[in-house]
Amino acid sequence: MDSTASRIVKARQYAEERDRRIKVRSVEVELQGDNGNHLISYEAGKWDCSCEEFSLREVCAHVMAMEEVLGNAVEPALSDVPGIHSSASRIVKARQYAEERDKRFHVHEFEVELHGDNGDHTITYDGGTWRCCCEEFALRQVCAHVMALEEILGDAVEPAMLAVPRMN
Repeated sequence: MDSTASRIVKARQYAEERDRRIKVRSVEVELQGDNGNHLISYEAGKWDCSCEEFSLREVCAHVMAMEEVLGNAVEPALSDVPGIHSSASRIVKARQYAEERDKRFHVHEFEVELHGDNGDHTITYDGGTWRCCCEEFALRQVCAHVMALEEILGDAVEPAMLAVPRMN
């Protein structure tokens, strides 16, 4: 019998193993930067950010912060500008944003693939609405797969609601 405690343990394991378990297909995030809000998107290995730095250099502290949060679940932003990733101030700012994700990030939507112990699962999030293809989610509107993404993204996403079965 699956318990809430075992789902939490499994979710934490998946979150800790995000580099090998999770592959982001797409994500759209609003980041509250020091000088304004920026829309960051990722799809099929390609990054975009609404900031001026990204339009000039094809990478910025905002995208680097998302790379920090998501780890190897995403492809790194690549730039033809020499030394662009080595800018100390950009790295420091990206790490600050990543550490402050609960207050700086607001996830609009995403689609990820999670490699679970019993198969692959597609998890989507759109404006606060979660979906997972697993049976557990169909029954309870929450599962270890969704909980793993909640663990990784923190307050940047709305929590999935636990559906309480009706007693007859």
